Formats: sequence, C-alpha cells, structure tokens
Amino acid sequence: MNQIIVTTPEELRLIVKEAVIGLTSQREEPKPESNSVNLETALQVLSENGYPTSKGKSKQLTTKLLFFTHNILLSKV
Repeated sequence: MNQIIVTTPEELRLIVKEAVIGLTSQREEPKPESNSVNLETALQVLSENGYPTSKGKSKQLTTKLLFFTHNILLSKV
C-alpha cells in the first residue's frame, strides 16, 4: 500500500473503465423502457386508477381526439 504508481491520465481512465465494465458485466442488463404501451395494458392502468373503459370506448375517444387535433392543425394553415 505504500507503493506510488505513476501513470498517465489515459492509462488511469482505461484502468477505471475496465474495472467498471468488470463490475457491470456481472449484473443483468436492464431492459430499456419503452415509450409506448399496448391497448390491454393501457386499459388495465386506466381501470386500476379509477377510469374504467373498454376497447371500443378508447377507440372512439382516440378518433375524436385525432379529428379535433386535425381540425386545429388545419385552422392554423
């Protein structure tokens, strides 16, 4: 422990990088989070949070939202 080791910043970065990779490679890689959800999962989350709905109702609301958004975009042209 009383040894002094002289190294360059590049060598030190490499040593630290290899040590970190060695530690993280032993762990299971986390799955990347998705920014989308399927219809069944969305309906389940809505129901669990007090907003019960159905596939038909969600499709109807989506159609209304798309129509509303389309009209807003056209009015700005």
